[in-house]
Amino acid sequence: MEAWVYPEAIDTSFSVIVNRWDSTSLKSYIFALTSSAVYFYYSTTGSNQTLLQWSETVPLYEWTHLAIVRNGDDLKLYVNGTAHSTTNSMSGVTLYGGTSVTKVGILGDLNSGTDFTGYIRDLRLIKGTAQYTSDFTAPTESLTAVTNTVLLTCHLPYQVDGSSSGHTVTVNGTPIPKPFGPHDKEPWN
Repeated sequence: MEAWVYPEAIDTSFSVIVNRWDSTSLKSYIFALTSSAVYFYYSTTGSNQTLLQWSETVPLYEWTHLAIVRNGDDLKLYVNGTAHSTTNSMSGVTLYGGTSVTKVGILGDLNSGTDFTGYIRDLRLIKGTAQYTSDFTAPTESLTAVTNTVLLTCHLPYQVDGSSSGHTVTVNGTPIPKPFGPHDKEPWN
């Protein structure tokens, strides 16, 4: 999964970028920022296990590209294209369960209300392909649906899934699309 984020504030506990919740199997993950780190948590029982942690802060009022990439049993966190945290404990862990996924939350925790304050651009989830396997240059144009993209959103001036999966995007709260991003604003012209 990857996205550009522009935090304007960080919640006192954590600010969620992406959260997946499957209430039938109690499998979930949370990709979040805190005031001192970037975290990726995973749970099968309701208690979080930290899989990745980068003990640096994502700057406020600045676009930062974040990517979490699974390649076999290895999981890496990339910040602006540079690997910063790695784990190789992903054996038997399913992060995306296809049709069993009941909800994916963007910029908010589906259960605790720890919402992200700021902006997100180009959220892309890919299943089955490691998009990045070494350091890379952060994208300079809007992301597109590549092979195995299962969700692509926050890339146009309206809420839609740009992948071939055709997920329905349900808007909660009052998100406001703006012509503001880390790169080309052409769709807004």
